[in-house]
Amino acid sequence: MQRKTVLISLYANWDTSTVMHEQIALSNPKMGRFLSDYNTTTLRADATHADPIVKKLMNDLQIETVPAFIIYSPKYPQSPIILQGWTSEGQLRQSIAHAS
Repeated sequence: MQRKTVLISLYANWDTSTVMHEQIALSNPKMGRFLSDYNTTTLRADATHADPIVKKLMNDLQIETVPAFIIYSPKYPQSPIILQGWTSEGQLRQSIAHAS
């Protein structure tokens, strides 16, 4: 069984910076290839409508604002990497490489 790294983008469409943040950090062909090369699955946690599951995730990880990226590593499943605020593509790549 192959274990994957999981990247969660914590997002809210009412905050234009989160929309731009996700587009800049994730929405380009090079990043898509990088995620594939590092066996990473991406998910979006949408905080737009105060979803109770997203709210619990934020509370459990002590995340107070969006945008944020949460990286779950198969090596360290109990210790996710949390990148809050504006995160560059380079920072995201480095964190995923470390987690994979």
